[in-house]
This record gives sequence, C-alpha cells and structure tokens, in this order.
Amino acid sequence: MENVYDYMMGHFVQSVEKELAKFDPATGRLLEQDGGWAVTHQDIMLSMALLYLTPHPANRYSGDAAFLEQIGRVGDAYRAFQYEDGKVEFVKIDGSRWGPIYMPWSMYHWLETYIRLEPHLGRERADYWREGLLLGFEGMYLEQRELLEQLRRDPAAASGHAIHNIPTWNAMALHRAAGVFGKPEWKADADAMMRAVALHQHQDGYWPEHGGPTPLYNLIYVHAIGLYRLHGGEVEMLPALRKAFAFNRLFVYPDSTLVETIDGRCKYDHAPFLVGLPGMLQADGGRGWIAELVKRADPETAMWFRPHVAELLRYWPEAVGSLEEDAREDGAKAADALAQRTTLANAWVVRECGWYVCLSGFAREAVESRWGMDRQSFIGIWHERTGLIVGGGNSKSQPEWSTFDVAGSDGFRQYVPDAGEALAGAPAVRLRYGSRQVTIALAEATASRLVLEVVAELEAGDSGVLRLPLKRRAHEPLAASFVSAAAEGDGGGELHGEAGDGLHRVAGAGWTAEAEGPLRLDWPSFPFNPYAMDGKSDLDHAIVVLAIPLVSLQPKRIAITIEEQTG
Repeated sequence: MENVYDYMMGHFVQSVEKELAKFDPATGRLLEQDGGWAVTHQDIMLSMALLYLTPHPANRYSGDAAFLEQIGRVGDAYRAFQYEDGKVEFVKIDGSRWGPIYMPWSMYHWLETYIRLEPHLGRERADYWREGLLLGFEGMYLEQRELLEQLRRDPAAASGHAIHNIPTWNAMALHRAAGVFGKPEWKADADAMMRAVALHQHQDGYWPEHGGPTPLYNLIYVHAIGLYRLHGGEVEMLPALRKAFAFNRLFVYPDSTLVETIDGRCKYDHAPFLVGLPGMLQADGGRGWIAELVKRADPETAMWFRPHVAELLRYWPEAVGSLEEDAREDGAKAADALAQRTTLANAWVVRECGWYVCLSGFAREAVESRWGMDRQSFIGIWHERTGLIVGGGNSKSQPEWSTFDVAGSDGFRQYVPDAGEALAGAPAVRLRYGSRQVTIALAEATASRLVLEVVAELEAGDSGVLRLPLKRRAHEPLAASFVSAAAEGDGGGELHGEAGDGLHRVAGAGWTAEAEGPLRLDWPSFPFNPYAMDGKSDLDHAIVVLAIPLVSLQPKRIAITIEEQTG
C-alpha cells in the first residue's frame, strides 16, 4: 500500500480542490453558497502554497502560474480586510461579528505563506503583504507584552486569562515572525511566553481552559508548541509534548474521535480532529498514532484542506513506509502504553471487550464566560459496533444535561457538583453536591453487555435524579418500551414518555438500555452552543435525556446490551 505521505497528499489535494470551488474572483474571498464568509476561510492560502511548491504525482498545482495568482488574491483579501492597526473583524459565516482581533491562526498562516512564497509574489504584492503583517505582529507583540507584565506582577494571572490557547499561538507566530522581520524583541517575549506556557501545563498533560481539561483545545496548544519547536524555539518543549501526547492518546475513542466527557468547552463531534499533528509527530510513537488517525479520517468530514494538515505534510518524513507499517511499528508503542483500565486527569478510562468507558470525577464551579461549560456530565460510553451510546458533552445553565440533580425540601438545588474524585481500585467516581454525594461505578463489562451502578447518599426530604445523555444520530432509530411511537427518519420529530415500576427498555441503533423503576425519556435536548451568537445548536449535538429518580442508598443499575451481529 502507498506510504503515509502519499496517502495524505492525495486526500489533501482533493480536499483543497473541492474547497477552492468557494473562491470568489471578485473579492478573493472563499464564500459559502449563501454568500456567508468567515475571515479564517482565507487561511487556506498556506495549503495552496504547499501545493504550489510541492511536486507530487497527485498534485497538478505545482508551479502553476494561475494557481499562484489565485493564492495572491486570497492573501490580498485578508490584507484588505485589516483595520489600520492590523486587526481584522472576527466575522463568522452566519454574519455575526465578534469584534476586532489579531486573528492568531490566520496571522500565522498568512505569515508562513509569505515566508514560503515571497520570492514568487512580485515586489508590489510582497510589500503589500509585508506591510499588513508588520502591522498585525507589532500589535500582537504589544498585547503579549501586557500579558507578560501581568504575569510578572501576579503569577496567579496564568490561571485566569494570561495563558490560554490564543497567547500560545501568538507566541509561536511572533517567534517565527521575529526571524523574518529582524525583531529580536519579539523573539525575546515569545520565548518568555512559551516558557510560561510550559510551566502552566498540568502534570497530567493538559493545559487548563476555564480551569480544566479539554482534549480538543489541548491539540491547539500542541500544534503551536510543536511548530515552535520545529522553528528552533529556545525553550525546550519536548517534555511538554510528550506529556500532552500521553493525555491526548488516552482521551480519544478507538475510532479517533475526541472524548468529550472531560471536555469543559466542546461537545462530541464524530470526526477525527486533524490539528496538533506536527507536535504529536515529535513524540515517541507519534508517527504511528498519526498514521492510524489519518487512516480513519473521512475525506468528506475531516477537513483535510486546512493549513494544519499542510504543516504536517511539510514536516512529515517522506517515503517512510506503508500506511500499515507506520501504524504497526510506531502505533504499537502508543497502544502498549494504554492500560485497559487507568486513571488520568481525575477520570477513569476503561478500554476492553470492545468498550471505551470514561467516568470523570473532574468537577469545577460554573464559570461566567460563555466559552466555559458547566462541568455537569460525567459518563461516556462507546462501543466498537455502535459508536457513542452515552455522552455528548457539557452545556451551560441546563440541568437536563447534568448527570445528577438533587433538590432538598429546604429549597436546596444543585446540578453542578462542588467536588469529585476518581476512586482508587476499580472504575468509579464520587461526586459531591453540598452535603450530598453520588457514586457512579462500572459494575460489569463483557463483549455484549455493560452495567453501571449508581448510588446516591441524600438527606431526608431530598429528591435526586440521574440523567443519562443517550447519543442518537439523526438518521438512527429510537424506541422505548413505554412509548407507543418511535423516532425515525431525519430525527426532527420529538419523542417523550414516562414509565412507572417495572423493567423498561430504550433501544437505539444496535444497542438497548435497561433500567428498573420509574423513568422519563425526552428527545431532543439541544445544548448551548458558545460558538453561535444566539447560542443555538443543531440536531447533530442533541441528546436523548433518560431521567431516572434515585432513592438514597438504594443502588440503581443500568444495563446496556449490544445487538449480536448476524451474517
């Protein structure tokens, strides 16, 4: 079979070509069919630059003069959108405006395009771009100086807003720009920020966002840090990359989808996230891990065209073996390091008998920022034949998305825990809500059956409810033994039902969940989406809420059975 580089390049070329159908000759922007545009659409210029400069049998754009002019037009459109101070308006495809910003991803991708294509651009265009880049990076440098001064005055500011994913990217980009434009002061401050970023990494391998782990944003850190190291940054980041690799390879489902259970920002998305790979490439076992990832990445959904993939291709060692050889040789190193049952980031992960189970004990008080979700959902269950069954992520100010909700006769109510812990010895977590607590344990896991046991310790007069977020994709069936109707088709129809005593079943695509006693089912429940101005989310992120009342000290068992394969 073809080597990994050839495999990736083939999909990359096809994806870029498809994306370029959005190119608007009148403006140089990449527009959606309805005319929608996001400023980050222009980042594809770096992917285009890689194709222009890279001869390959799958690439017909290498050295093509018309293609070079198109790249220039894409970069010109970004330059024309800048304000006088070098910022751009953060515009999204829905037309929402999020204010002026030195867009970290776009500034770097534009810079890297300039670096690689400057001899080919022509003097007028090169000067036009250089002017815009200097404006942007000088403003970015001044902002970073303010953050560093905050850190000098108050080191605790690192846990607030001084260190997060954007300053990390800015530092990487400023370090790169410093060498291009002869700005030693940019480099000095970029190194200082990277040193602070390395110190801010949690010992479990993640960088806290709103106080806790987020597998998706961790990859954004890893991407910037990996590039900084490849660019010759003076701060040694390899130990940080190794710890981050251990974290990220644990919190990924076997189909390479990121685990949302411990993520305090992002919901579940069924697609590999092709970011962070230049950093992962530098860790032991990283090459094989990437080979497995790209093998599972659907050309239609994984966004191969993005400049993050272009950077991976740039640094990937060519002709290093077939896809299977890379996955087998280096991938084995990563797989061997994953115990079947292990704890990290205050969470249990169980990988056995075709199951991936994440029980999170990570709790944190609710944050005001729209970008930080309530830490309220603590169970993720995936099976190799069905995909995600229980999970979906966290939301904000929505009790129906909480694993546990307790109310007292004195007016007490709490659905975000005060504290939590992954218990020692066996897969279980304990969550505390005031003086009440609930324990969630994995009681059984065989090839076709999994059982959770939940025990609540409540006070007199309390009522408590366990809510399981069942994941249903729009095209999949949903039925319940206590509901006469069933949800089918595109998933747009609602489904609600209640049941009393007895054994009850809820069936999805290839799985059945069973529980004794009263319960309630509601479909769909939509989470808060911080990335949309109105907070609305689509059906892909909706869940089925299975609500089960709990009685103090009476264990409640929920069994999930996988249908037998036929044929």
